[in-house]
Amino acid sequence: MKKLNRRAVFFPVDIRTKSELSPKLILALPKLINLIRRSKIEIIHAQTRITQVLAFYLSLLLKVPFVSTCHGFFRPHLGRRIFPCWGEKVIAISRGVKRHLIENFRVDADRIVLIPNGVEVKETVPDKEMLSRYNLKQGKVVGFVGRLSSVKGLQYLIRAMERVLREEQEVRLVIIGEGRMESELRRLSEDLDISEKVLFLGAILDVERVLPLIDIFVFPSLQEGLGLALLEAMAIGKPVIASDVGGISEIISSEKNGLLVPPKDIEGLSKAIQRLLRNPDVAAQMGKQAQETVKRRFFLERMVKDTEEVYKQVLSKEG
Repeated sequence: MKKLNRRAVFFPVDIRTKSELSPKLILALPKLINLIRRSKIEIIHAQTRITQVLAFYLSLLLKVPFVSTCHGFFRPHLGRRIFPCWGEKVIAISRGVKRHLIENFRVDADRIVLIPNGVEVKETVPDKEMLSRYNLKQGKVVGFVGRLSSVKGLQYLIRAMERVLREEQEVRLVIIGEGRMESELRRLSEDLDISEKVLFLGAILDVERVLPLIDIFVFPSLQEGLGLALLEAMAIGKPVIASDVGGISEIISSEKNGLLVPPKDIEGLSKAIQRLLRNPDVAAQMGKQAQETVKRRFFLERMVKDTEEVYKQVLSKEG
């Protein structure tokens, strides 16, 4: 929480659960009610399913409007259909997510506002201390940042890297993040006899210091709303390879600012990695175009301004 702006107040409440019926939500309500009243909070913004449920109850009890953001795709199971808990306005981070909300959850299109994720654009250079810490001074680095879950497609990336390493020995795969699949992914790299070339760095708070160490960023998701880590890599000019799923095709124009491959395509993924490794000029040009894309369409200030406009609309409607 040390990165929070001084004007932002962090109020810790334990709501770490995946169950909408968890007692933790009931226990959290009185604390949040007191906070909202004491701080005279005028609007609530929910970013996850669990916080949507909490926001719904708080809004109902206190007559405080709430906004929700949909970051991805969800199974339209019965609970979500009967008890949707979408906000007064629903922010969709991509056109694909907006279609998902309309088609699968019957959310009124007029209620949805399209606001893509925004990131800061920075010029960076690899941190010598970090290069030394992770022993990445030699060779090229292929990297991923994100949650280690099956939907991120990391099992296909590791299999693709096994093919790459048959011909390109001086390459490492760096995986940054944590999740349920870590032990399974480690076993896979051992079974493929490439464990020495695959580094699991775990969750790193200061990702900004690690991203510059990566030469080629790969995002092999099977499903993705937009891809914040992908945007962050593009923002610092990294050449990117990603699956052609969800909102990713709204970011990447293949062969221009990155490469798109079909999901689960091990051969296609390995060939794309090899191509950028063997053609540094092509990789550099794609990285430059990737950064320009973020500057034009996905910069942080635009996201903040558009979100503020949503707040103003909701508060104006409330009168």
